[in-house]
Amino acid sequence: MPRIFSRPGPAGRARGRWSSPPNLHWTGLEILATTDGSPFHTEGTVEFRAHFTLNGEADSHHEHSTFTRENGSWVYVAALPI
Repeated sequence: MPRIFSRPGPAGRARGRWSSPPNLHWTGLEILATTDGSPFHTEGTVEFRAHFTLNGEADSHHEHSTFTRENGSWVYVAALPI
């Protein structure tokens, strides 16, 4: 399964990054739910399911995450319990 690596982002927040081995292929993204996140918000959450194949086998990653807006862009903060 792909791993998330975190590094400090602006204001000390963790920033997520997916590793991308050559045998990993992203095949789809389902947005299951969102809260806030409009142009008027500075924070929001997204529950999603990312589909991929790894070594030719289909799988998915389900996550509920928080994001914050920094300099006009949405930045990953952390995963929440599902």
